[in-house]
Amino acid sequence: MSLRTKTVRVVTGGVVLYALLVTLGVLLWRSPVLLAGIFALASVVVLWLWRGSAARWMYVAAAILGPAGEYAAVRAGAWSYTDSAWLLPPWLPLAWGLTAAIFLRISQQLASTPSGSTGSR
Repeated sequence: MSLRTKTVRVVTGGVVLYALLVTLGVLLWRSPVLLAGIFALASVVVLWLWRGSAARWMYVAAAILGPAGEYAAVRAGAWSYTDSAWLLPPWLPLAWGLTAAIFLRISQQLASTPSGSTGSR
């Protein structure tokens, strides 16, 4: 497989996965435990597929630091989540982790592709 083909595959796959996760979030936010379960399953699959890469560390860092910032903002009154049963939704750390891992994977692939081999100028 050529570098350009791999780059297109990784970027397209990452964008589609991200769009699917956002769509699930929009459709299932009223069922936070179900959404957390789906995001947990997606996390296991993504981290298994990308094992040995920095994506695992990025996932963990974002899953901790992202919600920590959100917690501070919610406690300060900057915003709130609709379901008052949860200060932060249980799926939120998983969403932060998945987003970071996906973006890292895309950016690493784009960074490893010489500008002349993507067909763009």
